[in-house]
Amino acid sequence: MVLSSILANIQILYVTSYEGFDMAILLGTVTFCSSFLACDIINKKHGAKMAKKALYLTIFSDIFFLISIILTIGHKPLDYSVFKDFSISQSTTENNVKAISQIFLPIPRLLIASYATYFLSQISEITLFNLIKKTRFIKSEYIKHNIVLFLSSVVFDTLLFTFFGLYLLSNEPLSARDFYEISISAIAIRTICNLGNTGYMKLLQKYKKL
Repeated sequence: MVLSSILANIQILYVTSYEGFDMAILLGTVTFCSSFLACDIINKKHGAKMAKKALYLTIFSDIFFLISIILTIGHKPLDYSVFKDFSISQSTTENNVKAISQIFLPIPRLLIASYATYFLSQISEITLFNLIKKTRFIKSEYIKHNIVLFLSSVVFDTLLFTFFGLYLLSNEPLSARDFYEISISAIAIRTICNLGNTGYMKLLQKYKKL
């Protein structure tokens, strides 16, 4: 969970597309989904208490990682007017500093977007669950539960993160078309991942690994 959280916030800066799927895709989406699978496995295997500890550890690690990066970027690069004979060239050092800044400076806004999205998604999940459980058109509690999870944890969560992280807090906000493409592709990928996670959990239960 810790690794997937950190990697997802780096990979989300990498935009790609797949043949036959004519939409822009953020790579961090798949990695982010793996943290939900890990949390579910911990919850099933060790209980809700340990799952919460894993979540708290992930949040702490994100904050620690963020502070570490800020402190790193806060250091002055080597002064080549003093260290004239240093083995690593000035151009290499400058390129390294530029690369680190480009990769890690967006992370604060992405983390803010992530936790703001998580908080609002949880509120929406509670609200939707209270609304949908009263409906008489859907009898199955299992179907109701999955509808709520899809709307809150996939659709609403994706739209909020895209809005906060890639539009509101971004130096290069997405256009309306790109916002639509990124959101739709992320929803599609997260839906596929969630179905895969559910199938994997059932396999583990079938073979008594959970």
